[in-house]
Amino acid sequence: MDDLKYQKAINGIDEMCQIQLGQIDAMITTMIRAMETERFWRHPLVIKESLGLLQYLAADLMNFVNNSAENVGCNFVDNVNRAQDSRVLSAFREASRAEVNHG
Repeated sequence: MDDLKYQKAINGIDEMCQIQLGQIDAMITTMIRAMETERFWRHPLVIKESLGLLQYLAADLMNFVNNSAENVGCNFVDNVNRAQDSRVLSAFREASRAEVNHG
């Protein structure tokens, strides 16, 4: 029974990855081709919006994969990234305190 549950989860992840990674690939290909034209560079907000859409698609896919994994009892924890985030936040707090004290 567990095999069927895992198979469904993997098939769902595979389907979503193929769809959204295909969309991301198409957008990147389009942007690279557009970058060869002068007109592309006249509209920086279009560039910003395109990058925002890529960011949304990537975040949506990450959330879907994470949720699918958790639904079958799996949960990857990136301890290296968490430790880095902790160091960055600690440095930010220290800088904020120094700014308040020397402000």
